[in-house]
Amino acid sequence: MYSLVALLITATAVAQQPLYSVTTNINQLPEKETSVVISIIPDKVATAFTLCVLNKEKKKIDLQISHQVMGVLVDTNFTGEQFKCRYNFEQVEDGRYQVTLINGKEKLVKDIEINTVTKRNVVVL
Repeated sequence: MYSLVALLITATAVAQQPLYSVTTNINQLPEKETSVVISIIPDKVATAFTLCVLNKEKKKIDLQISHQVMGVLVDTNFTGEQFKCRYNFEQVEDGRYQVTLINGKEKLVKDIEINTVTKRNVVVL
């Protein structure tokens, strides 16, 4: 009996934890021919994503991650052939973010949307 009550309490507590999701539109660019290939991979557990960039020509690339209200959150640049970084957005507001890569005259923009959903269950004993 005690184990059943403990199981129900645990299930109820786990069900009230927020469920994080990161939504991206199509994981790979380009739709047109570009010298840069970008891939955004959502994390399965946390509000995070991994950004992978293949810079075949090793040109300088400016990277920005921004929100329409909060402004620019990440502003960096790199010149290597490959760039890979995990970004944890657990402490930022839900909403739509833009990942922008600028490579000379080329500009790639990728939208990311973060939605936090809290799931709650009612258990009648």
